Amino acid sequence: MDFKMPKSQAQSEQLQNKELEAIAGGRLNNLVKNLSLRGKVARWAAVAASVVGISVSMAMPAEAINRVPCHEDGYFSIYQMFDGRQFGDSKCFANAGDANVVIADVHTVSSGNNAGYIIPNQGRFDFRKWQRANFIDRVGTVTILRIVIY
Repeated sequence: MDFKMPKSQAQSEQLQNKELEAIAGGRLNNLVKNLSLRGKVARWAAVAASVVGISVSMAMPAEAINRVPCHEDGYFSIYQMFDGRQFGDSKCFANAGDANVVIADVHTVSSGNNAGYIIPNQGRFDFRKWQRANFIDRVGTVTILRIVIY
């Protein structure tokens, strides 16, 4: 079935195709070769996927701090109170990065093989490699709000 569009509609579609090409950086014809309605839908989907991919990659940091099991001394370790005792729960982190957290009842941190800083509810605490800090001796337990490892 041969269908002919009015000239103004054809020009409108050409303009839309040029806009899509500009958004996709000239790679649209390599992604989608079909010029039918299905091809146009596929073009829009390809452009949307490339825009979303660009947005996600811009939002994701290159480095990410990770929570890890506390099996090694080299991790950044946080020790919490448990029923008023200092040998309670521990949380460990590895890799350079920045994390917003809420970890309450912290009595001690151990930097392991890491340098950086934490932001507890009692100010900022900078740490260097293989440093241990007991907050109970200074201010009592603290709540950590941010961890930054270099």
